[in-house]
Amino acid sequence: MYKLFLHSSLLTIFLFMASCSNENNPALESNTPQKTEKEIAQTPKEEKKGLPLQISGRINGLAPKTKIFLDQRGTNSVESLSSVEIDENGQFQLHAELAHPNILRLRFNAQYIWLALEGNETLQIEATLNEKALSQVNIQGSPFSSELNKLVLAKAKQEDRAKYLEDKTEEQVLVNLFIVESLDINNYLPLYQKVRDQLTKTYPNWNYTREFNNRIMLTAQKKQQQPFGIGNPMPDIKLPSPSGEQIALSSLKGKVVLVDFWASWCGPCRRENPNLVNIYNKYKEQGFTVYSVSLDGLDDRKMAFFKGKGDMLKMQMEQQTQRWKQAIEQDQLAWPYHVSELRGWSSLVARQFGINSIPRAFLLDRNGVLRYADGLRGPALEAKVKELL
Repeated sequence: MYKLFLHSSLLTIFLFMASCSNENNPALESNTPQKTEKEIAQTPKEEKKGLPLQISGRINGLAPKTKIFLDQRGTNSVESLSSVEIDENGQFQLHAELAHPNILRLRFNAQYIWLALEGNETLQIEATLNEKALSQVNIQGSPFSSELNKLVLAKAKQEDRAKYLEDKTEEQVLVNLFIVESLDINNYLPLYQKVRDQLTKTYPNWNYTREFNNRIMLTAQKKQQQPFGIGNPMPDIKLPSPSGEQIALSSLKGKVVLVDFWASWCGPCRRENPNLVNIYNKYKEQGFTVYSVSLDGLDDRKMAFFKGKGDMLKMQMEQQTQRWKQAIEQDQLAWPYHVSELRGWSSLVARQFGINSIPRAFLLDRNGVLRYADGLRGPALEAKVKELL
């Protein structure tokens, strides 16, 4: 059986002088322990507004009055959305609301029926339990859930699951997420990165998209087995552009690159931009470019405020994107490499590189090796760029 809920590791600064700082940066990691099955059942649910789910069906071979739970992945645990006892014919009906697309499970007697749902579904389920194990699961109303359970019942080997993922698209990204998390991330990191890109494209505002990306970034750092510092290769960054295209820092090898952390709301950043534009225009033909990482967007606190307010969240994210794009246009930042998580100071990349004030920049040579990380403004920046060219 694939391990999803308990296997997934859910990873959930200076004065405002010549820079913009994160003065109230909350801890980004949670030490909340995993809950037991009993605790899951007893945990009161938050009152959430979301898209309705209707699930009815029959479990053949299950004793009358057996309780069935509908669970979903929470931020740091498994949450029980609803529960019901089956009747004497093995039939049941469940109603719940789904705050966001997710992978859910029907849980009974240590058995699971897996569901990949987006909300507004009406499902009919027929399953058979033989000798304490599911032998058959038929699901109507959710093709991806049906696909998911076929894969679970097949008990495919890791290499077969990996092969299955190679040509799958974001159309079934929840299924892909479920499958990839049953694989060893250290052995299948490229597949994790592929699913990460699908998640980012399809569900950019889902908290677990960030948590999943964080796990990948930490794994990639460990695999490099090199400290982040002067004289070492710069860890890779891969984030979406304003148009949604994923742009990797590593794709710029062969150029001298300034990795520039900034934001549209940062006054010192905006005041430094004309100098950066002049240097770019002067040396771009010689192989110099800029990879701009914006800290625009909504941080964890603001995202929590808009939780369950889908329309308001969408409007806020669109406003943040527009401010970012307007700043690029107004400051004439002509280089094509602009990326952002749109998560403000809760940016995982900012955390990875210890960014607690902006503007902050790193200058890389043509091999992607970090050469300078301080004093990269004005004439000093131009001198260092000329040196590396």
